[in-house]
Amino acid sequence: MLLFKIIVIGVIVLLLWSGWDYTKPSNFPIKTVQIISSYEHVDQALLQNKISSYIDNGFFYLNVIGMKRQLLKLPWVYVVSVQRKWPDAIVINIVEQQA
Repeated sequence: MLLFKIIVIGVIVLLLWSGWDYTKPSNFPIKTVQIISSYEHVDQALLQNKISSYIDNGFFYLNVIGMKRQLLKLPWVYVVSVQRKWPDAIVINIVEQQA
């Protein structure tokens, strides 16, 4: 009975360890970033600069909430939504403030 418990725990630990290793950012890089915005007042270069610091984390470790907060701090940005699209893309929708 004790040997059976040790084997079951060992198998569970092995599965968790291999599953954790499988989700590394290098295994699921973000290849496509789609930005939906009118770009009337928002600076595209500044926007891309803010987004690029988050992209290297990969699909599973992308900090969507942190990215959204950083983008909301930009001038003229009113509403931001960030969505992951399986398997390797994110879609960012930006609504600008109206003067």
